[in-house]
Amino acid sequence: MYRYKKYFIIFLITICFLSGCGKKETYDLQIEYNALVFSDVTDYILGRQYYQGKEVLLAGTKEGDVRLLWDGKKEEILMRNMPESLLNIETRWWLDSKGNPYVLYRDTVYLLNQEGEILLEVQADGAVTGICESASGEIILKISDTDKFVNGLAVFDTEMGTIGKIHWLKDITYCIAKGYAKDVLIVDAKGLYDYGLSDGSKQYYMEWSGTAYDPQSGAEDIKFVSDNQIEIYAGGDMTVTLSKINQEESEKTILTYKTTSISSEIKELIVRFNKENPDYYIVIEECPDSQDLYTFREKIEIEIAAGHGPDIIDDLSVRNPYTLIEKGVIEELMPYIEESGIDREAYFPMVFQGFGVGEDVYGIGIGAGIHSWCADGSLFSSEKDFSLESMLNVLEELNDDKIFMNGQDATSLVYYWLCTSEDLYGMVDWETGRCDFSGENFHRILELAERYGDGEGKGAEGYIVNNVSMMDYSFFASYDASIKGSGRVLTGIPGERGGMHEVTMDTLAINAASENKDGAWEFLYFLLQEEIQAELGRDFMHMRLPVNRQAFYTVGNEMCGDHIGVTMRAWDDPEWEIDAEEFTEDQLEDLSALFAKAVFFPWRTREILSIIEEETALYFDGSKGIEETIAVIQNRVQLYLDEQAGR
Repeated sequence: MYRYKKYFIIFLITICFLSGCGKKETYDLQIEYNALVFSDVTDYILGRQYYQGKEVLLAGTKEGDVRLLWDGKKEEILMRNMPESLLNIETRWWLDSKGNPYVLYRDTVYLLNQEGEILLEVQADGAVTGICESASGEIILKISDTDKFVNGLAVFDTEMGTIGKIHWLKDITYCIAKGYAKDVLIVDAKGLYDYGLSDGSKQYYMEWSGTAYDPQSGAEDIKFVSDNQIEIYAGGDMTVTLSKINQEESEKTILTYKTTSISSEIKELIVRFNKENPDYYIVIEECPDSQDLYTFREKIEIEIAAGHGPDIIDDLSVRNPYTLIEKGVIEELMPYIEESGIDREAYFPMVFQGFGVGEDVYGIGIGAGIHSWCADGSLFSSEKDFSLESMLNVLEELNDDKIFMNGQDATSLVYYWLCTSEDLYGMVDWETGRCDFSGENFHRILELAERYGDGEGKGAEGYIVNNVSMMDYSFFASYDASIKGSGRVLTGIPGERGGMHEVTMDTLAINAASENKDGAWEFLYFLLQEEIQAELGRDFMHMRLPVNRQAFYTVGNEMCGDHIGVTMRAWDDPEWEIDAEEFTEDQLEDLSALFAKAVFFPWRTREILSIIEEETALYFDGSKGIEETIAVIQNRVQLYLDEQAGR
C-alpha cells in the first residue's frame, strides 16, 4: 500500500481578524488530518486532485501506462503507450469534470482526448504550474513568471485553442480550484479566498495568520464544503480539513504574544492552554508580510520601552533584550519561580539563564539545542585545551595550508573568536564604560583570521574545525558517531578557559508593563511542565530537546535502541560515511552532561561585535589598513558605550 492506514489528528487554533464592520472577531480553526491509502505507485506521480468529488492520484509507468488511483486502493488504467514527452517527472496531469485529460509541461498545456491523442498544444507566456475549472466551467491556468516570482490566472479557451489575458496576483499562489461565490478558489500565503477574474475582487473565507496551518507544506487541490469548512488535498497523500468554529463572547482575559514567528508546535500548545486555562486566552500577533523583521522588532522595543506592548515576548520579538532589561522594562521572574514552587534542580541550568543577568532571571527557556565545534584531533585533544589563547598559539605554529572553517570568511572568524567573552578579552570595561582595541591580542586575531578565513581563490588541504548543531537526540547520535569515526574531537567554541558549548533556546519573557503578568506567567509555567516538555521532545519537527530533566530522560530512553541517526559524511573525505545505527544509553548520558554545561553567549556584546564585523570587512577586502581599521573600531565602540551610559 502507498499509505498504511488512515489516521486523524485534531487541534484547535484561535485566530483574530477584522470583519467588514471593523469589529474584532475571534474564531477557532479546527484542523483534521486524514491520510489516504493508494495502491503502490510504480514510477511517476503525475498529479493529485479531487475528481468526481473523491481524492485521486494520477500515476504513470515507464512502459507508458497512465493509472488512476482512488483512495482505498481502487484503480483503473486510463491510457496505454503514452509517449515519454507527456509522461515524465516534469509533467503534471489533470482531469476535468468530464474526464478529459490535460498535461502541463513547462510553458505548454496539452489537451488530450480520452484515448490519449493530442487535440491541442498551446504555449503560455510563462510556466504553467496549475489548472482548474472555474465556477462557470471555463478552464483556468495558473501561470508563473519565474523571473519576477509572481503568479497569474488566465482562461484557456479550448474551442479557440488560445490562452487569454493573464490576471497577475500580488501574493504567491499555492493552489487554485473551482470557485464557490466567484470564479476561482485560491490558497496563498495569507489564506483561502474566492477570486473574480473580471474585477479582481476577493472574498476571504479563512486566514492563516496565527494558525498552525502552513500552505507551503503542500496544497494540490481544494474542496469547498461550506463557508466554515474546506478540505485541502495536501502533498504527501493527505487531506487537511479546516473547520471554522465561531466562539461566543469570552470572559477570559486576553494575553497578547507578539513576535516575528512562532513554530506550529508552540501554536498547538497555545491552543491547548487557551482551552484548558479558565482565566486567560492568548492571542498571537506575528510580523505581517508587509513589514520587515527589523522594523517589526524595533516597534515592539519602542512599545515596551514606552510602557505598552505585548504581555509576552520571546527571543525573536526584539533586537536585543539586554537593552530592555537594563531599562527595567522586562519582568524579573525569580519571585514567580519561587512562588510557584519550581525546583530548579529539576531543570537543566540554561532554562533560567535566557536573558539572565547575574542571579536574576528575565527569561524562561522551553526547549534547547547545542551549537558547538569539533576540531582536528591531531591539533586539539579536548575542550580543555581549546581556550582562545591556546587555539591562537596552535594556529600561529601551523604550517599546513588549511582553512579554519568551511564557508567562514575572516570577518566571521573574528566574530566567533570573540563572541564567548563578556568583555571581549579585556578590550571592553563595562564598569568604567571604556574600551581599548590597540593591544597586541586584537592585532593577532585580525592577522590570523585573515590567514585562515575561507574565501575566493583559497585552496585548502582540509578544515581545522567544523560546526556541530545538535538540535535533538538523532542529531547527537549522528554527530557523535561521525566525530569519533573521523578522528575529530568535540572542542566547543574557544573561550577564556577552554571550549564552550552554546545554548540555542526558545526563550520567553514577560513585559514589565503588562497588566496581566500573572496570566503571562501561567503560560510560561504551563510550558515547563514535565508532560508538555516530553510532548515537545517527541515532536521531531520541533527540533528542540526537553529542558525538564525527567522529560529529557523519558523521551531519551524511548529513543534508545531505535535507529534514529542520520547518515553523516566525514568532513574531509567525501567517500567516507558513517551511519549511527541507534541511539544508546551511553549517548544519552553524554548528551545530558553536555546539556548541563552548555551556556548562553553574552547578549550585551552583540552590538559591539556588529561594529567590529562591519569595520573588519573593509580591512579584509583591502579598503583599509589594519591601524586605520582598529582606530575606527575604537572610536565607534567608545561612542556606543558613551550612548549606553547616557554620556
